[in-house]
Amino acid sequence: MAQTTPESASSSQSTLARGKACLRCRKRKMRCDGAKPACGQCVKAHKPDACQYDDGKGKTRTQALREKIARLEEEIAHLRDPENPAAPSIILHDPHASSSSGTSGIGRSFAHTRHSSGASTSSSSPPLGSPSSSSVGLSTAGSPYGSFDAMGSPSPGFVPTRTVSPAMLHSQDDVPHEILQGLLEIVILHRDQCGLAMHVERLRSSLSMVTMGLSNAVNSYFGDQQAQRPCHPVLSNAIYLWASFLSRPGPLSFNEQMFLSRTQSALVDALNVSQHQPQSSPRILQQDISRAATLSPPSFAHTTQGSTIASAPVVVDTIQAAVLLSRYFFAIARLHEASYYSNAAASLAIQSGLHQINSSLAIAVSQQRQQSPAFAGLSAVYSSALRLPPPQDGVELGERINLFWQVFVLDRLLSVALQRSPTIVDDDSVETKIDTPWPEDVGEYEQMSTDSVQGDRTLQTFFLQQGQPSGTPGGFSALALRAKASALYGAATHVSTNLGLRRTDPTSSSGSGNPAQDFQNVETTIARFVSTLLPIHQLGAGLPDEDRRSYVVTHTLAHAAYIQLHLRFAREGDVPSIEKCVRSARGAAQLVRHLLDSDYDYLDPTFGACWSVVASVFGLEKVRAAVSWQSQQTGKPEQQPELDLIVLAMTRLSSRFPIMELLVTKVFEGTSFS
Repeated sequence: MAQTTPESASSSQSTLARGKACLRCRKRKMRCDGAKPACGQCVKAHKPDACQYDDGKGKTRTQALREKIARLEEEIAHLRDPENPAAPSIILHDPHASSSSGTSGIGRSFAHTRHSSGASTSSSSPPLGSPSSSSVGLSTAGSPYGSFDAMGSPSPGFVPTRTVSPAMLHSQDDVPHEILQGLLEIVILHRDQCGLAMHVERLRSSLSMVTMGLSNAVNSYFGDQQAQRPCHPVLSNAIYLWASFLSRPGPLSFNEQMFLSRTQSALVDALNVSQHQPQSSPRILQQDISRAATLSPPSFAHTTQGSTIASAPVVVDTIQAAVLLSRYFFAIARLHEASYYSNAAASLAIQSGLHQINSSLAIAVSQQRQQSPAFAGLSAVYSSALRLPPPQDGVELGERINLFWQVFVLDRLLSVALQRSPTIVDDDSVETKIDTPWPEDVGEYEQMSTDSVQGDRTLQTFFLQQGQPSGTPGGFSALALRAKASALYGAATHVSTNLGLRRTDPTSSSGSGNPAQDFQNVETTIARFVSTLLPIHQLGAGLPDEDRRSYVVTHTLAHAAYIQLHLRFAREGDVPSIEKCVRSARGAAQLVRHLLDSDYDYLDPTFGACWSVVASVFGLEKVRAAVSWQSQQTGKPEQQPELDLIVLAMTRLSSRFPIMELLVTKVFEGTSFS
């Protein structure tokens, strides 16, 4: 048999049968060589684990996950209403019958027998949560998670044998592990929509530590300082809250209010924990182990002596949770709470130094402070006790960078939507200027060191160069482009509002002291920034869905920024401003045509608020008058197809987010069309 040469292998790529490429290559429209278990493209990208084939003989990971979530929803529906004949029966197994039975799901957690409606349980069965005599490891008699063996898996004594009431799923703390896993996977699929900045695999590992056992968490916290940590309950519950919200009206949404209450309660504890400075070499004491044995894993956040296990991770978890809470409250139209948590996230981010990660000035100060007394004052700023210590690796660095820009985007978008000043200020002050580098995809940081990127006046440089790429690498990830567009959106709103006053506020990163010059600078920056984006006519050219959605969002934000810059003057009747607003509004409306029905499941509600800005253009008096005049000339009914597109998009999004219902109502009140 002739051996395959590189030349023959390369020629076979062009003849690879349709549908035989791996899912990753198909998604990115890349040429795949079809090699198994991992193709050359995935190996080259250092992602062999992400190489999957859909050959029709097996299920992909996404297909299996969706089926798993559907099965969990059916089982929950049955537990809530066991008398419903339409509910599927749950086959439950004796956990003591065989250790290799492969029982999984709720059937493993709820091992009650459903022989008849009046069946009773054995009086000798251990109560819920009581450990069996054969359990190994820490005793957790008072924990709803029962006892855990050395590997962190539930012992047979954890499995209750009494009947489970339908109210258990939302009245008790022991939500089954598989349900929590399903909730996590929902949020991972929608992480851009929620504003989640965490590394996916590390997040899975962190939540597994919380849900699968305290002994693993103790080993990770104190056995190896470099090991992965459990996340704080404030973040885990915020994640489950978003997943429950996204699951409306399905059974997985029944715990939404419970997770909201837990998140808000855990936030108080997280703030208390984060105020303590961690010890340089934390050690767990015997009395701490004894106390930990009486706590459920999510409650074990600090030792009895008040020294935090890891205050820096708790701060990061708290900021991320505040972002999730703010987006959640905005989505459900509770705007005061959305603003509150957005302000909290921004304030904590600045206080913790996330706006100056790997600042070149801070690095220079650190190197020179021993040689020159002039650096003493600056050194005090960068060595504040409230600032986070350096990240331990590249992934942690990437999480912090991405988290800051998620906070920044939220702050800018809500400041416009809620008509308030932004919390994050960017000026020439050492304490407030933004030096954090533009974000990359979190996975890109896996191969980076903690000092591989530096930043210096990141946002100010963007405005000084008027949106053109700088000489530094990066700045083209989806989050980076969204952050730039959000900065323009906020700056345009602020400059337009303050034009005519003596000076502008520096929060726009474009204040020069000359409002007219600032206006012109922002207008030029928007136009030049748009020129760096993928052209709109190329958005349908086989782009992956998430990339296409991202470009639609970024282009729409840029159009909304241009509208915000001129809308004030358009309302005053300025003809050039009206023309510019209408041109941008029509461009934003045409972008809606690039959205599929499935895309609305992943759109961010804070972005959806930009559509109301676009729609307001078509409600301008002179625009309506022009439409009416054209109708009279042609004898046709008044039509505004672009407005119809925007309203249709907002209406579709309103089926998922109540805030959009409010915004659609405002559009109808502000425009006259039939």
